[in-house]
Amino acid sequence: MPAKIVECPACESEISRRATSCPRCGEPLRKPTPLWDQTWFKLLSLVGLIVGAFLIAQLAMSNDLDRIDRNRKEGERLNDQLIEQNKARHERDMRRLGVRP
Repeated sequence: MPAKIVECPACESEISRRATSCPRCGEPLRKPTPLWDQTWFKLLSLVGLIVGAFLIAQLAMSNDLDRIDRNRKEGERLNDQLIEQNKARHERDMRRLGVRP
């Protein structure tokens, strides 16, 4: 088991192995790890990228489904309009021919 107490290289006082600087003289004992080198940051970034990609895919699919639904409704409206026009034309033609419904 490694010792929990180490000696400061500058003032030789006993300090904790976990200390980042000597409490007596302020000598830095180890460089702090940059944020982008820390494992949790990398993992969180990866999760964020995955979630972001998923949300973008969902948004794209949602837009496609909305567009499909709008096109379907527009098609139904046009179809109903054509049916009404054809009915009116058929009734007009039948009246011209003298045929009653």
